[in-house]
Amino acid sequence: MKTWVMGIAFMSIIMVFISSFSSAEETQGPLSLTISLDKEEYQMGEPIECTLVLGNISEQSLTVNKRLLVNYDVTFPHEVLFEIKGPDNKPLEFIPIIKAGLPEVEDFISLLPREFIMKIYQLERYFSFSKKGKYTIQAIYENYHQPSGLKVWTGSVKSNIVEIKVR
Repeated sequence: MKTWVMGIAFMSIIMVFISSFSSAEETQGPLSLTISLDKEEYQMGEPIECTLVLGNISEQSLTVNKRLLVNYDVTFPHEVLFEIKGPDNKPLEFIPIIKAGLPEVEDFISLLPREFIMKIYQLERYFSFSKKGKYTIQAIYENYHQPSGLKVWTGSVKSNIVEIKVR
């Protein structure tokens, strides 16, 4: 049963990613960042599974940072930041500080047109969803690291915004 549900969730992620091709020029350029959650409503303390899909929506190959490391803020090595607002509309604080170095050459991958990479995050490991109510979640992919000898996409891309409810 769980495999079937995961298959349905994966297909919905792919459909959202594919729909972003038509609006590529209107939005952020050659990359698309899409987040989806396993559910829309959670019980307090329940795991919140977030799937992040970074896709090449251009007509040429792009080299991107596949590490997709989430971290505290822009002052720490990262590729992904989450902006989450709680029921009081205030930003949630990132709980851990992740010690990591700069990405290595092997952290980069060339994505052909319409190819994507995907990573799943357990958001409750990084943020405290301690209040009942609605939360908005958005992800940002950033890469400003240019390893020697590689032509790498640099810049920042924001995802769609999703909303969940914690009971």
